[in-house]
Amino acid sequence: MSLFRNTRNAKHRFTVPKDARPYKKGWLCKCPAHEDTNPSFIINVKQDGSHYGHCLAGCTWDDLKPYAERYYD
Repeated sequence: MSLFRNTRNAKHRFTVPKDARPYKKGWLCKCPAHEDTNPSFIINVKQDGSHYGHCLAGCTWDDLKPYAERYYD
């Protein structure tokens, strides 16, 4: 079973975790880099369709990089 689902934002398609819910201009979900009981990972979506993540709990890029490399080419 995949932990990710495909979604569509305007003309752009990308993948978000299945537990993600809409949040401001992107998505909010549990952070893949630490044991998260409350969603703290924000996936922001820019107008051009590109997206990036930010952990509100303070995970660094070094913490998140292995997950990004696995799920995003």
